[in-house]
Amino acid sequence: MKDVLNKKEKSEIEASIIICVWNNLTHTMNCLESIVKYTHLSYEIILIDNHSEEPVIQTTMDFLNKNNIDYTIVLNKENKGFIKATNQGIKLARGQFIVLLNNDVKVTNNWLTKMIDIINNNKRIGIVSCLASPSNIGWQPINNLRGKVSWLKDLPTYEGKTVDEYAKIVEDTYRGKYKTVGMVAFFCTVIKKNVVNDIGLLDEDYGIGLIDDVDYCQRASLKGYMIALALDTYVYHYHRATFDRLNIDWREIVKENKKKFQKKFGKLYCW
Repeated sequence: MKDVLNKKEKSEIEASIIICVWNNLTHTMNCLESIVKYTHLSYEIILIDNHSEEPVIQTTMDFLNKNNIDYTIVLNKENKGFIKATNQGIKLARGQFIVLLNNDVKVTNNWLTKMIDIINNNKRIGIVSCLASPSNIGWQPINNLRGKVSWLKDLPTYEGKTVDEYAKIVEDTYRGKYKTVGMVAFFCTVIKKNVVNDIGLLDEDYGIGLIDDVDYCQRASLKGYMIALALDTYVYHYHRATFDRLNIDWREIVKENKKKFQKKFGKLYCW
């Protein structure tokens, strides 16, 4: 099998959706199915497979062909980790917006249109992310934010609602609203292509991943770009699905990468 498989039929692509994969086929298919169902603009899928043992390539390719989606699938001969794989995808992207999407995310209706609209309506904004499902990991999960920030005081609880029901409530409550922030996590994030052209790729010194998103947001801020959190966009994120599968202590990785961030920027890492 070739190292790169692709189907490119559209002459113009608005967004390039980059998904890094190592096994977890069920999560990946759920992610792709939600993209096809809920994305209402011109896009391509760039899937970077980090040497999966499961039949990820054939299954995803069959699905994308069936749904007439433009795609590029890269077959790595080893697990390069999130950062290097993501950079591979960024280099291949044709769209004016780069979308970094974890394969354990299920998107919701108009997710991408709403985030891109924020960038198009404010030229200073270069990076946008969204709200995430309940979790004790990270700062963007709704249960963490509801208790910590005043600007989400009207956000209802998630309990007793489906993903789509809750996404509709979030959209109706905060339609068109966003909050500028210091950083966002890169589980579901839109980056304007101009930002990539200006500041470059993710920093591969952070190894397989973690804190690289904080680093990238810091570099973007230093160049004058604003980072925004879309308050009307909610996706379901399973959180750390690949790290759990790899049986890696992600907390130790965060600890070491915080030291790298502090050495690089001369200040403590913080959310």
